[in-house]
Amino acid sequence: MKLIFVVFLYALLCCVISGQMTTNDLEPLALKIEPVNEKICFGEPLDLKVELRNTSDEDAVIDINGIGYTTSFSVIRIKNNRVTSSNRSGISDSGPYYEGKYALLKPNESYQMIQRISLKDDFFETKGDYRVDIGYGQFLNSIFSKKTVWRGSISSNEATFTLHKCQKLTIKK
Repeated sequence: MKLIFVVFLYALLCCVISGQMTTNDLEPLALKIEPVNEKICFGEPLDLKVELRNTSDEDAVIDINGIGYTTSFSVIRIKNNRVTSSNRSGISDSGPYYEGKYALLKPNESYQMIQRISLKDDFFETKGDYRVDIGYGQFLNSIFSKKTVWRGSISSNEATFTLHKCQKLTIKK
């Protein structure tokens, strides 16, 4: 019985992370990402242009700290005539003393930012074409400017970037 419950929780978590399910049927928000640079050298961070847009006809209150709530990467690698696929996902932990940072978005307004993601990890040690998507999530009952903060989760579009080894320039005197 415990195994069935654990499998159910895992399946539910996977659905939420992949954006196939949200906790709000209206989905008044749209999350769009785009890499600042499509080619990145090993050891450099990934900078994403992020836009969270209110697509509804009503005001929406967002929690800015909820942007990047989830981050998922995938890559297909070809080595020695073998094709492998790898995935990595993460969920932010707000901790017990969480304080939101809220913003009011009028209809069709958006909040824009640059989100920097460190790529200093074993997962990013191989050159290749990587895919990334992030999520926005807010699950607390919060009020800002006498309006309820939107609760739920959404996923961004999938963006691609190429990770490669860059040549270091040396200056000869």
